[in-house]
Amino acid sequence: MSREDSQLKIRLSPELKSFIEEQAKKNHRTLNGEITARLEETRTTEDEVKVRIINLPDNYKSKRLVYGKLANTFKIDYSQDLSEIKKDLELALTALERSSLKHRLACINKNVRVYEGGSHLDIIDDGKGSLNWLIIEDHWVDKKAP
Repeated sequence: MSREDSQLKIRLSPELKSFIEEQAKKNHRTLNGEITARLEETRTTEDEVKVRIINLPDNYKSKRLVYGKLANTFKIDYSQDLSEIKKDLELALTALERSSLKHRLACINKNVRVYEGGSHLDIIDDGKGSLNWLIIEDHWVDKKAP
Protein backbone atom coordinates (compact mmCIF):
# COMPACT_ATOMS: atom_id res chain seq x y z
CA MET A 1 0.00 0.00 0.00
CA SER A 2 1.20 3.45 -0.76
CA ARG A 3 0.01 6.97 -0.14
CA GLU A 4 -1.23 7.03 -3.75
CA ASP A 5 -3.77 4.24 -3.06
CA SER A 6 -7.39 5.29 -2.65
CA GLN A 7 -8.72 5.86 0.84
CA LEU A 8 -12.17 4.92 2.05
CA LYS A 9 -13.96 5.78 5.28
CA ILE A 10 -16.40 3.17 6.58
CA ARG A 11 -18.62 2.75 9.62
CA LEU A 12 -18.43 -0.47 11.61
CA SER A 13 -20.28 -1.67 14.66
CA PRO A 14 -18.07 -1.77 17.77
CA GLU A 15 -18.32 -5.59 17.77
CA LEU A 16 -17.20 -5.88 14.16
CA LYS A 17 -14.33 -3.42 14.65
CA SER A 18 -13.19 -5.35 17.73
CA PHE A 19 -13.36 -8.62 15.79
CA ILE A 20 -11.28 -7.22 12.91
CA GLU A 21 -8.72 -5.80 15.35
CA GLU A 22 -8.40 -9.21 17.05
CA GLN A 23 -7.97 -10.95 13.70
CA ALA A 24 -5.41 -8.38 12.54
CA LYS A 25 -3.37 -8.96 15.68
CA LYS A 26 -3.66 -12.73 15.30
CA ASN A 27 -2.54 -12.51 11.64
CA HIS A 28 0.25 -9.97 12.38
CA ARG A 29 -1.34 -7.33 10.18
CA THR A 30 -2.40 -3.73 10.55
CA LEU A 31 -6.13 -3.06 10.69
CA ASN A 32 -5.97 -1.78 7.11
CA GLY A 33 -3.95 -4.84 6.05
CA GLU A 34 -6.50 -7.23 7.58
CA ILE A 35 -9.46 -5.54 5.90
CA THR A 36 -7.63 -5.41 2.56
CA ALA A 37 -6.58 -9.08 2.78
CA ARG A 38 -10.14 -10.18 3.54
CA LEU A 39 -11.59 -8.13 0.70
CA GLU A 40 -8.96 -9.49 -1.71
CA GLU A 41 -9.78 -13.04 -0.63
CA THR A 42 -13.45 -12.43 -1.32
CA ARG A 43 -12.68 -10.86 -4.68
CA THR A 44 -10.48 -13.72 -5.87
CA THR A 45 -12.88 -16.48 -4.81
CA GLU A 46 -16.24 -14.96 -5.66
CA ASP A 47 -16.17 -16.08 -9.29
CA GLU A 48 -15.17 -19.67 -8.56
CA VAL A 49 -17.97 -22.09 -9.28
CA LYS A 50 -17.72 -25.66 -8.05
CA VAL A 51 -19.82 -28.44 -9.54
CA ARG A 52 -20.66 -31.88 -8.14
CA ILE A 53 -22.76 -34.63 -9.71
CA ILE A 54 -24.49 -37.03 -7.34
CA ASN A 55 -25.86 -40.37 -8.57
CA LEU A 56 -29.20 -40.88 -6.85
CA PRO A 57 -30.20 -44.38 -5.78
CA ASP A 58 -33.64 -44.52 -7.43
CA ASN A 59 -34.38 -45.22 -11.09
CA TYR A 60 -36.49 -42.11 -11.53
CA LYS A 61 -34.33 -39.10 -10.64
CA SER A 62 -30.96 -40.41 -11.55
CA LYS A 63 -28.61 -37.43 -11.29
CA ARG A 64 -28.38 -34.47 -8.93
CA LEU A 65 -26.32 -31.45 -9.96
CA VAL A 66 -24.87 -29.41 -7.07
CA TYR A 67 -23.08 -26.17 -7.94
CA GLY A 68 -22.29 -22.65 -6.81
CA LYS A 69 -19.72 -20.73 -4.79
CA LEU A 70 -20.54 -22.69 -1.61
CA ALA A 71 -20.97 -26.13 -3.21
CA ASN A 72 -18.06 -27.60 -1.25
CA THR A 73 -18.64 -25.59 1.91
CA PHE A 74 -21.50 -27.61 3.36
CA LYS A 75 -20.93 -31.21 4.46
CA ILE A 76 -24.48 -32.31 3.72
CA ASP A 77 -25.75 -35.63 2.42
CA TYR A 78 -26.89 -34.47 -1.02
CA SER A 79 -28.55 -37.83 -1.75
CA GLN A 80 -31.41 -37.04 0.69
CA ASP A 81 -34.82 -35.78 -0.39
CA LEU A 82 -34.72 -32.10 -1.34
CA SER A 83 -36.97 -31.20 1.61
CA GLU A 84 -34.43 -32.72 4.04
CA ILE A 85 -31.53 -30.96 2.32
CA LYS A 86 -33.47 -27.70 2.62
CA LYS A 87 -33.74 -28.14 6.41
CA ASP A 88 -30.01 -28.90 6.64
CA LEU A 89 -29.15 -25.86 4.52
CA GLU A 90 -31.29 -23.54 6.63
CA LEU A 91 -29.46 -24.72 9.74
CA ALA A 92 -26.06 -24.46 8.02
CA LEU A 93 -26.78 -20.93 6.77
CA THR A 94 -27.66 -19.80 10.29
CA ALA A 95 -24.30 -21.09 11.52
CA LEU A 96 -22.45 -19.68 8.49
CA GLU A 97 -23.85 -16.19 9.03
CA ARG A 98 -22.29 -16.22 12.50
CA SER A 99 -19.02 -17.93 11.57
CA SER A 100 -16.72 -15.38 9.97
CA LEU A 101 -16.50 -11.77 8.93
CA LYS A 102 -16.46 -12.79 5.28
CA HIS A 103 -19.76 -14.65 5.61
CA ARG A 104 -21.34 -11.96 7.80
CA LEU A 105 -20.44 -9.29 5.25
CA ALA A 106 -21.91 -11.43 2.46
CA CYS A 107 -25.28 -11.44 4.25
CA ILE A 108 -25.50 -7.71 5.00
CA ASN A 109 -28.64 -6.13 3.51
CA LYS A 110 -29.84 -9.49 2.18
CA ASN A 111 -32.85 -11.59 3.09
CA VAL A 112 -31.08 -14.93 2.59
CA ARG A 113 -33.29 -18.00 2.40
CA VAL A 114 -33.48 -21.41 0.76
CA TYR A 115 -35.98 -21.55 -2.10
CA GLU A 116 -37.48 -24.93 -3.03
CA GLY A 117 -38.86 -25.30 -6.54
CA GLY A 118 -40.31 -28.43 -8.12
CA SER A 119 -37.00 -30.24 -8.57
CA HIS A 120 -34.41 -27.82 -7.26
CA LEU A 121 -33.15 -25.78 -4.31
CA ASP A 122 -31.47 -22.39 -4.51
CA ILE A 123 -30.06 -20.01 -1.90
CA ILE A 124 -31.62 -16.68 -2.77
CA ASP A 125 -31.89 -13.08 -1.68
CA ASP A 126 -35.67 -13.09 -1.23
CA GLY A 127 -37.34 -10.80 -3.72
CA LYS A 128 -34.16 -10.30 -5.74
CA GLY A 129 -33.12 -13.74 -6.98
CA SER A 130 -30.37 -16.31 -6.83
CA LEU A 131 -27.14 -15.53 -5.00
CA ASN A 132 -25.39 -18.35 -6.93
CA TRP A 133 -24.13 -19.64 -3.59
CA LEU A 134 -25.64 -23.12 -3.90
CA ILE A 135 -28.04 -24.58 -6.44
CA ILE A 136 -29.21 -28.19 -6.36
CA GLU A 137 -31.05 -29.56 -9.40
CA ASP A 138 -32.47 -33.00 -10.04
CA HIS A 139 -32.05 -34.29 -13.59
CA TRP A 140 -33.73 -37.28 -15.16
CA VAL A 141 -31.65 -39.44 -17.44
CA ASP A 142 -33.15 -41.65 -20.12
CA LYS A 143 -32.38 -45.23 -19.03
CA LYS A 144 -32.67 -46.50 -22.64
CA ALA A 145 -29.48 -44.74 -23.73
CA PRO A 146 -26.35 -46.99 -23.67
